[in-house]
Amino acid sequence: MKRDLLDRLNPTAEQKARMLYNIRGGHVQHHWLHRRNLVRRLAALLCAVLVAATSAAIAGGTPFGLQSSRRTKESWSDFGQTASYADKYVPGMKYVESFSTGYTFEKGIAYSTDVKDKSWNTIGSYTSIYLHYINGRQSINLHTETDRNSTEPTSHPEWYRIRIINGIPVYYREWQTISLPSDAQPTPEEEKKFNSGEININWDAQSTSRTESTYYFIKWTESGIDYLLSTYYPGDLTEDDFFQMAEEIITS
Repeated sequence: MKRDLLDRLNPTAEQKARMLYNIRGGHVQHHWLHRRNLVRRLAALLCAVLVAATSAAIAGGTPFGLQSSRRTKESWSDFGQTASYADKYVPGMKYVESFSTGYTFEKGIAYSTDVKDKSWNTIGSYTSIYLHYINGRQSINLHTETDRNSTEPTSHPEWYRIRIINGIPVYYREWQTISLPSDAQPTPEEEKKFNSGEININWDAQSTSRTESTYYFIKWTESGIDYLLSTYYPGDLTEDDFFQMAEEIITS
């Protein structure tokens, strides 16, 4: 895919950075999760990276005209170490070790994102923390970072189911996602929907065919921290389950 396609699609700065990252081969294919035994377990863990790429378009955004570069900073398999790091670098962040839905903590990952100008000069940075939870073969990820953009949708609120939990608006959505090989182009109608935010598009340098999936997520902002709980593979989780899990974090 060429850069002129990016310009024609008119993505946000962070969407463009994410798309270029995928084109370069950094994208982790979520269909790896279908492999069995040890490979499935490893793929479920790596799925956090795919969710991280998608959540960049949801949980926050860089100022107009800027792009971003994300890298793994630290990772832990111990919940206590993850909690200690979160308390230090994202003060006030809420989290749980397990949910009533059966999901339990497996791994924590800290990402450092450099905010860059048009010449790709670093002009700032911030930390994002991901907590990866598993329940058998299913996984879900909690992404948190310091609030850089309002969680409340400014347009198309009809795309969300909204509930108030402890006075906090919480937004749930099932987001249609199209994954394309790096040299493929969406249809004009898909371009229009992508630009409006109705659908999400990922470009995957390792893929040879088009796939469609749904990205399930729930998000909210509390005390200046953005929260995003999400997965491509919800299993038996229902909309009510997502709201229940959000409530467990909010009231923790």
